[in-house]
Amino acid sequence: MDRELQELRAQIDLIDTEILQKIAARCAIVKKMGQFKKKKNLPLIDKDREQLLLQDRSKKAVKLHLSADCTHKLFRLLIQEARKIQKE
Repeated sequence: MDRELQELRAQIDLIDTEILQKIAARCAIVKKMGQFKKKKNLPLIDKDREQLLLQDRSKKAVKLHLSADCTHKLFRLLIQEARKIQKE
């Protein structure tokens, strides 16, 4: 295989690892938020906050020349996972 291609794939592998580490950090914070919300008898789901988050992340994606649709889907998945974590 071409050496340049191998190097590019290695760079992607490193970035993917960083992404996974960031998702793990996000999930740890989400868990703390769930505990806080339960302790304070706050609702676990805040649809207004979720909509603002989705709009904000999509706008940021466009500024970075990324697909707003793909970003919306990605963060929708992260929100779904956050809901599961907070219910634990």
